Amino acid sequence: MRIARGIHDEIGQVLTVIHMEMAWLAKKLPKDQKDLKARVDAAASLAVGAIQSVRRIIAALRPALLCDLGLAEAVKWQAGEYQKRTGIKCPVHVDPDDMDLDDAISTAVFRIFQEASTNVIRHAKATEMSVTLKKMDGCIELVVMDNGIGVAGQEIRKDAFGITGMKERAQGLGGKFEISGIPGKGTWVVVRIPVHN
Repeated sequence: MRIARGIHDEIGQVLTVIHMEMAWLAKKLPKDQKDLKARVDAAASLAVGAIQSVRRIIAALRPALLCDLGLAEAVKWQAGEYQKRTGIKCPVHVDPDDMDLDDAISTAVFRIFQEASTNVIRHAKATEMSVTLKKMDGCIELVVMDNGIGVAGQEIRKDAFGITGMKERAQGLGGKFEISGIPGKGTWVVVRIPVHN
């Protein structure tokens, strides 16, 4: 959250001021300076685009859903949305229901869950995806399993970008990431991240 606030407070505010200054300058230009006014308007539009980019970056760093609901409820809600959209059954088991985790861990686990679910929807040809989220033995554990075609070693290497992203998120917090599959039986992703009370 500290990074998101810093981006919002510093970069976002500077861009907003630049946009306001450009709008003020556009009003002060003589009407016969059409080329100059067009350039000022273009610069103002760039500032607006940059402000929107900053908002997207902030949302990516810490999804609003997590702030509003917490990790357990955010995962349940997102799983429900996937089920509605795709028809893939998506039961979720959470233990305990109330997890007090720091922002970095809850954001990483939520993003890994989203990526793993996206892979199921895109590639698995599954009818069910089960999600288990547990806090135990000083760790938070996320398991995403599907009953689809099953990922093999070759496919794991092919989807290196998404898998590498999930792995890096987990390892960046001292955790472990595993993905396994059995052809015709399904695929499972297991993430364990230590939780320091």
